[in-house]
Amino acid sequence: MFVIGFRQVVITGLATLIALALTTFAQSQPGARVLQGEVKDQTGALIVGAKVDLLGDGASARAATSDAIGRFRFGDLPAGAYRLKVSAQGFAAREELVDLRNTAATQVAITLYPTIKESLTIDGADTERVLDPERAAGAQRLTELELQALPDDPDQLTEQLQRLAASSGGAPGQAIVTVDGFLAGGRLPPKSAIREVRINPNIFSAEYDTPPFRGGRIEVTTKPGADAFHGAVFFNYNGAALNARDPFAPQRAQNQTRRYGLQFGGPVVKKRASFFLDLEQRDIDEAATVNAVILNEALQPAPFAANVAAPKRLLIGSARADWQLNQAHTLALRYDYNRNRLDNQGAGGFNLPERGFANRQTEQSFRFTETAVINEKMVNDLRVGITFNRFTQRAGSNQPGIFVAGAFTAGGATPNFLDRDERRLELADNLIVGAGRHQLKLGAQIFHKHFGDARAENPQGAFFFGGGLAPQLDANGAVMDGAAQINIGGLEQYRRALLGLPGGAPTRFTLTRGQPSVSINQWLLAGFAQDEWQLRRNLTASLGFRFEAQTAPADKVSLAPRLGIAYTPDKKQNWVLRARAGLFYDRISEALTLEALRLDGLRQQQLLIDAPSFPDPFAGGNAANAIPTVRVLEPSLRPSSSLQARVELERQLPRGWRISMSHNWTRGWGEPRSRNINAPLVDAAHLDPFAAPRPFGAAKNILQFEASGRVRGRALFVGVNQAANKYFNLFSGYLYFDFQTDADNAFLQPQSSYDLRGEWGPPVWQTRHRMFLTTTINLPWRARAAFSLNAASGQPYNVTTGRDNNGDGSFNDRPSVVATAQPRAIPTPFGALDPSAVKGTLRRNVGTNPANATLDLNLSRTFAFGKLSAAGDRPFKLAANVRAGNLLNRANLLGVNGVLASPFFGRANAAGPARRIEVGLRFSF
Repeated sequence: MFVIGFRQVVITGLATLIALALTTFAQSQPGARVLQGEVKDQTGALIVGAKVDLLGDGASARAATSDAIGRFRFGDLPAGAYRLKVSAQGFAAREELVDLRNTAATQVAITLYPTIKESLTIDGADTERVLDPERAAGAQRLTELELQALPDDPDQLTEQLQRLAASSGGAPGQAIVTVDGFLAGGRLPPKSAIREVRINPNIFSAEYDTPPFRGGRIEVTTKPGADAFHGAVFFNYNGAALNARDPFAPQRAQNQTRRYGLQFGGPVVKKRASFFLDLEQRDIDEAATVNAVILNEALQPAPFAANVAAPKRLLIGSARADWQLNQAHTLALRYDYNRNRLDNQGAGGFNLPERGFANRQTEQSFRFTETAVINEKMVNDLRVGITFNRFTQRAGSNQPGIFVAGAFTAGGATPNFLDRDERRLELADNLIVGAGRHQLKLGAQIFHKHFGDARAENPQGAFFFGGGLAPQLDANGAVMDGAAQINIGGLEQYRRALLGLPGGAPTRFTLTRGQPSVSINQWLLAGFAQDEWQLRRNLTASLGFRFEAQTAPADKVSLAPRLGIAYTPDKKQNWVLRARAGLFYDRISEALTLEALRLDGLRQQQLLIDAPSFPDPFAGGNAANAIPTVRVLEPSLRPSSSLQARVELERQLPRGWRISMSHNWTRGWGEPRSRNINAPLVDAAHLDPFAAPRPFGAAKNILQFEASGRVRGRALFVGVNQAANKYFNLFSGYLYFDFQTDADNAFLQPQSSYDLRGEWGPPVWQTRHRMFLTTTINLPWRARAAFSLNAASGQPYNVTTGRDNNGDGSFNDRPSVVATAQPRAIPTPFGALDPSAVKGTLRRNVGTNPANATLDLNLSRTFAFGKLSAAGDRPFKLAANVRAGNLLNRANLLGVNGVLASPFFGRANAAGPARRIEVGLRFSF
C-alpha cells in the first residue's frame, strides 16, 4: 500500500509540473489573451458561484462562474478592452474595465459588497444551474450570513448542522464532516473561521464512500486571507442566572460559560500571499444531573438526585496561509490545534458522582492544498494532510464497579485508564475536466491510520446485580416456609448482598486482566470517476464508478457503481425530476481490529464469575468455574454493503419559494455485529445454561465480529425554502423514517446466538418523524432575528430482563409475553411479561421514548462606524447578540429505562438541556 501511495504522489507531482509547462506555453502564444481573477466579499472571503460576464471589442459575450475557491478564467481572448460584470446572490453587482491590448495575461480581484435585498444564498433560484446535482432535495449552502443565526459554540453548531444533514434520509448525528476537503473526525473549526458550509452536496457522487442513510455530509470551507488587513475580537457569556433548572436536578446548577477569541488576517505580499489566524478559548463550568435510586443508611430504597460539577477547558486555534505562485497555481497551508481538558466526566443519570473520569486531548493537524488551473477546462486539486492526536483518560476511583440494573452505578469508571496515540495521513488528488457536454471528475484517495492504544478495561473488576428468582423473606429476613420463589430486582438483590441474606449473591463478577497495549496500521485506498453528462439542455446524466480496498482487516477490492439522471420538462425549468442509485460500502472500523487484538486470550482475557461471593468474588467456590471471554474477527469479514436509491421532485414557485420532495430506499447486507459462537446450547434437554454443552466443548465465550446483519428501510423528505425575500428567508423540512434492522451495533449481540427471531426491529437511532425549520428575519436598524425549530418523535428502546438467562455472557435477554395469570408475570404497557424466560418472545426495541421539540432564538444588532467608504460601507462594526437555547424551556425527556425490574422501568431519568441564554459582543474591522 505504501508503494501505491508513493507512486500516486509521484504521478500527481509530474502531472502538476506538466500542467504548469502547458499553461506557460499557452500563455506565451502571440495574440492569445488570458483574463483570470477571484471574487471576494468585503471581509476578503472568496465567493463561490459568482456570475462573471465579459463583453467588449467585437468579441462574442463570454460567461463564467467562480469556482470552489472563488476563481474564474477566460482564455483565448483577442487583444482589446473589455467590460467585466460580476454579480452574486446577496451582493451588489459590480463592473470593471479591463485592458488586454498590451498584455498577454491579466489578473484581477473583484470585491463585492452585500445588499439587504438578498441576504440569503441557500438554494437560490438560479435556473442556469437547476440540474446541478448539488442543488438536489435537502442540499444546502450556508454562508456567513446564515451561520450568524446558528450557535457560536462548536459543539452546539455541530449538533445543529447534524440535524440539517438528516435531510439525506439518514441517521441524525452521523454525518461525515470535512474541513477544506479533509476528514475532520466530526470536529468543526471556530465559527468565526468558517466561510461557508455545504450540506449533502451530491451525496450519490462516486467521490463519496458513505451511504446516505448513514447521515449525509457536512463540508466546511474556512476563510482565506485577504488583500486588506481585517480582524475581530469577541466575548460570549452565559451564567446560572440566565439558565433554567434541569427537570431532574434538585436545584439550578451553577453553570457558567465564557467564550472569547480573536481572528486576524491580511496580506503578506499584496495580491500574492495572505494569512488568517483564529484563536478561541472556552471555559465551561457545567454540571451533570444524577437521577438514581440507591440504598439509604437504613438500606432501604431512596431516590438520589444531585448536580455534579463537570468543568471543561477547550482551546481551538488555527492558522492559514494562501500563496498564489503564478496565474495558474495556488497553495494553501492550514495548521489546526485543538486542546481539550475535561474533568469529572461520566457522572449523570444512573452514574453516581464517583464514576467520574478526566479526559485530556491534544490534536494537531497540518493540511496542504495545491490547486493548478491547467487551462480553462482543466483544474487539478492536490491535498495532503497529517494529523497527530493524543488522548488520555483516567478514572477518579479505583474501586470495583457496582452495577445495579436500572437503579444506579457506582465504583470506578470503565476504562480505568486509556492512553491513545493516533496518526493519520490523508492524500487525495482530484482532476476536474470539462469536455464538451461532459464534466469529469477523476480522483484517487489514500488514507493511513496508525493507532497505539493502551486501554485498561475493568482491571479492578465489577459486580453486576441484575435480579432474578429468590426465596421470599419475612420482615426479619428469614426464608418463609413453603413460599414460592419470587422475582426480585437488582436493587433488592444488592440489599440482600449487603445484609448477607439469601438471594443476595451478585449475578456476575467480571474482570479483565493482561497486557492492555495494542497497535495497528490501517491503509485505505480508493479511486473514483464521476461524469456529469449534459445530454440535452433539460436532461443530464450522472455516471460514477468507485473502487475501494483496505487493510487491517484486509479487503482487496470493493466496486461501487453510481447512476443518476436529472430532467426538467418545462422551458422555464420550474420542475425538476431526479432519480439516483448506487452501491455503497461501509469501511470496517479500526475499533473492531483493536478490540480483537487486545482481547485475544493471550494479551488480555476477560473472566466471568457467576453468582460470586461478595465483596470478595474469589472467596467462594464459584471462582473456580470462571468463564473466559475472548474476541475474534470472522475470517471472511468484509465491509457491509448497501444499495441506495432515491427519487426527487422539485418545484420552483413564484417569489423565490421552492418545494422539494425525495423518497429514499435502502437495502443493506453484511452489517457488523457480535455473536457468541460458543454460547451454551440451551434447549428442552438442557435448560440450565451452566450445564448445557457448547459447540467447542470448553466453557469459554468466543465473541465474533461478523458481517451477518441486515438493514432495510425508506425515508421521505419534504422541504420548503424561501431564499429571495428581502425581509426573511426560510429553510424547512419534514422527514419520515421507516427502517428495520437486526444489527444495531458491531459490539452488540443478539438475544440468542442461535435464534435470531425477534431481532428484526427499528434501529436505535430512528425517530419516525422529524422536522426542522430555520428562518432569519431582517429587522429595522440592521437588526436580525433568527429562529430554529427542531422536533422529533422518540427513539426506540429495548425492554430487557436485566439478566443473562441463556448464559451467553450478555445481559440483553428479553422477557416473554405470557398470560396475566401466570405466577411470575409482571404487568406492563407491553403486556404481561415473564423475566425468567430463557428465550424471550418480546421483540427487540419495542419501546419508544417521548417526543422532543426545541425552539432556539438569536437576536443580533450590528453598529457600523468610521469613515464611509466609496462602496457605502464603514470600516468598524460592533455586533451584539442574544441567543436563547430551548426558548420555551420544554422538558425534553430522554433515556426511558427498559430494564423490567428497574424502579425506573418505563420512565425517563434524563432530559435535554433546559433553557440557556447567552449574550455576546463582537468587534470587527
